[in-house]
Amino acid sequence: MWLFFLCMLIAFGIDRHLKTRTSPVASPTTMPAFVSLTNDDDSYTYDLCYKSAWIAIRHEPVSSEYVGQWLITHHSLVKVLLFQSMQGWTILSAEELPDLSEAGEQLPLFTMLQALSEEFGEVQYFASHRTVEYYAWVKYTDGILQRAYSYLWGTVMNEGAETSIEKLHLPHFMLEGELLPDEELVLTIAKDWSVLPEELILEATIQVS
Repeated sequence: MWLFFLCMLIAFGIDRHLKTRTSPVASPTTMPAFVSLTNDDDSYTYDLCYKSAWIAIRHEPVSSEYVGQWLITHHSLVKVLLFQSMQGWTILSAEELPDLSEAGEQLPLFTMLQALSEEFGEVQYFASHRTVEYYAWVKYTDGILQRAYSYLWGTVMNEGAETSIEKLHLPHFMLEGELLPDEELVLTIAKDWSVLPEELILEATIQVS
């Protein structure tokens, strides 16, 4: 997907700040080709609020080893940034994260979110790319899709009932009957549903090959 290259550039900028060391070697029978690289400088914080996409998992905490094994079993993501738990939520970001920028292309992302939700309970996806005008928010609970909306120069997807925070704010983003979201709307919804992805401390860089 074309958004993949944008995400790669963003991840490259983040990756320049990483100071890494290898974790204890995991058993090859239980975690093949898994490496967790941790950040030694926990004074550096990350902000994913703008021009980024992320997944929020309601769980305290989500270990890097567990997520690495889960990725091997359930998905083909190669590199994931896992951040320390904050207010009961764990944030993930990835270079290869699927998106909802095209109609009929929701299956890869939905499959991943559903599996995560079945494992952890509540899982959310957010995206905010003002350069290309791509915005999205998705919520799964216990493996069931509750809400999904995406926009790219127009509404691409609109499934499930609007949440209370959407009912409160969406009318302010309507123009001639069309919703025109922006990054601030995405962050308003993210803050209400879970947490803002700011001042994040890296837990691990998970690489699966």
